[in-house]
Amino acid sequence: AVFRTDVKKYTFERTLTANDRTLMEYSFGVAKSDSHYKMKLPDSWVYVPYKGTFQVDPDTADVARMTITADDVPAATGICQSATTLDFARVQIGEGQFLLPRETRQGFVYPNAEETQNTTGFTNCREFRGESTVTFSPDSEPMTNEHPKSASAKVFSWPTGLRFGVG
Repeated sequence: AVFRTDVKKYTFERTLTANDRTLMEYSFGVAKSDSHYKMKLPDSWVYVPYKGTFQVDPDTADVARMTITADDVPAATGICQSATTLDFARVQIGEGQFLLPRETRQGFVYPNAEETQNTTGFTNCREFRGESTVTFSPDSEPMTNEHPKSASAKVFSWPTGLRFGVG
């Protein structure tokens, strides 16, 4: 949402060095009317405005870090502020390289001045593959891609005349 829909303007803030690499930092702000950032109320969800920064490696164009802060939240959420920091890294999964969060820290400030912080680390990402067969008529044989049908495979037939969309 930060890069595709919500943010209308990015502001260059500074160039900095972190972990022996040069990064460029940008800031942004999102009004409630443009926001897709939701917070939980006792019996519903509400969109809230938010702001933040992100740091980009100019050599790779990879986002290295992003911070998002929501501090104009309804009292019914039970918090005064939420702040999230995501640290990104390139990860090898199967044959591909993916830019994923390496660690995420989300902190909450409550009206009584208490604070909590949740930290999530993402490690040991794996690639899982599966195979399926689609049959459109009970009379037809399933089509396969040169792989023999496993003994545990079950054939499912779609009812004739069933309409569906793929999108």
